[in-house]
Amino acid sequence: MHAKTVTSQQRRAVLTPRKLLQEKAIAIENDIRGLLRKWVRDLSTNTELKAERDILKKFPSLHRAGSDMRFAFIARHRNIWPVAWLCEIVSQEVV
Repeated sequence: MHAKTVTSQQRRAVLTPRKLLQEKAIAIENDIRGLLRKWVRDLSTNTELKAERDILKKFPSLHRAGSDMRFAFIARHRNIWPVAWLCEIVSQEVV
């Protein structure tokens, strides 16, 4: 039977806890990343809903406007709100 040297036993004694600590650190990073992703998604959704509400409050006749007026609205306000949000809001049907 092969006997391990004292040096290899000492090396193994250091590497095993190191590996466990690395795994724990990675698990913690992944947990934090998941929590942040959820928080950012919620924040983004809330921000988008507030922007939609503000746009529709400020411009209630936007849904009745023709397509040329809608495109002009998007062009004028593209520096204030993201274009994707504006396009989504403008294309919604009035309920």
